[in-house]
Amino acid sequence: MKRFIIINAFLLMTCITSGQLELVFRPRLSTQQASDLLKTLDKKMDDSTRLNILLKLSLYNLEKLNGEKPDLDSAAVFIKDAKDINSKLLYKKEAIVIAIYESTLTRKSDDTVTARQMISNVINLLQSTNDELNLEQGYLELSRCYDFKVPEQAAEITKAYNSLIQRVPNLVNEDEKAKYIMELIAFYVLKMRGDGYPLQLDFLDHFVQACRIVKDRVNEFWVRKEIADIHLQQSKLDLAKQELFQILKEQKAGNYPRICFTYDLLSGMYIANTNYDSALYYSLETIKNVKTFEDSLYLTNFYSRVAGNYRETGSITIAIEWNLKRLNYLIAKNQTDEIFTIIYWIATDLLTLEKPKEALDLVLDNTKKYVPANNWEKRSMLLSLAKCYSALNKNELAEKYCEEVIKLHELRIRLNEITSDRRLEEFA
Repeated sequence: MKRFIIINAFLLMTCITSGQLELVFRPRLSTQQASDLLKTLDKKMDDSTRLNILLKLSLYNLEKLNGEKPDLDSAAVFIKDAKDINSKLLYKKEAIVIAIYESTLTRKSDDTVTARQMISNVINLLQSTNDELNLEQGYLELSRCYDFKVPEQAAEITKAYNSLIQRVPNLVNEDEKAKYIMELIAFYVLKMRGDGYPLQLDFLDHFVQACRIVKDRVNEFWVRKEIADIHLQQSKLDLAKQELFQILKEQKAGNYPRICFTYDLLSGMYIANTNYDSALYYSLETIKNVKTFEDSLYLTNFYSRVAGNYRETGSITIAIEWNLKRLNYLIAKNQTDEIFTIIYWIATDLLTLEKPKEALDLVLDNTKKYVPANNWEKRSMLLSLAKCYSALNKNELAEKYCEEVIKLHELRIRLNEITSDRRLEEFA
């Protein structure tokens, strides 16, 4: 059987204790790249080039992991401008992409009913074309318009998913297959991960069989690891432990890549068991087994795991060193969207070591160079300043930044960035 599953997505199901997921399923613009593209719009260029830039900026704003209302507002402007230009150019494929982005924007603006209708219309239009990749994107967007927690929508979700998986062999171009499957996995990660364990496990069991049919052992291990992760979330720790060590044994025997992700999840499992010595051991094994460029894409997450484990085992100085590695790594990569959260932890650890001036210098030095990418990052910056000034007995300044944190918190509530169950948690 022709091998049709190609998954070059470098997925890390991170931090079962942190509640965050990070993944790379297609190249994203960095903040700097997006800024540079935005500046080019002020220059004279042909409509075709401008359209291409507008679509890239639309996608950048739609896909922000911590997307807020301003991001969606920016996406709306770029999509409208792209639509206006294409009304003159009449490019068919670009018109489809614009329509898909319009549906995504509508969905992310919490109007899933209208979004479903919009993307259904796009799919109907694409049925008669040979544009397979955009058809897959259409089905993916349709799948995201359903809610797994609503029982009456379950059948429609399953139907949409089946449409997705059945169309994979129709993609002839191997690169397109890879991109599409990455998107499909991303759909699983972002949409299915949550409360619907039976549905997730059913999906993953079928995925394991598909990997075995096409003799794709690398991705079979990834899927089995994800099953183990679900068992961890179900508190079936013994079963998850057995599964993970079996995966590790097979990966070692065959010298398979991506073994670092298995080590990382083992570290997460021991964190869940509050066995931080073992968690530290496996987080260090994770670092040792970063062998490929794809693995290195997750060094920042791996550094974070090591730092957290050192902190829990009482080695605060070493925890700071690992978080500084993480900070410097991101700055070197020009990926500064989340650095203030890291700075907060470094500053907190420095304060634990009674080094308030060093902590404050770190925060102030970075606030001069970088602007928080979103309100969560701004919160981390303000909290860092408040804690540092408090430790230095500069109470007026500490009070000032505490008040700013409270104002920002109230703003985030008004913008629906914080759910009711997290409102007190953020001040814990």
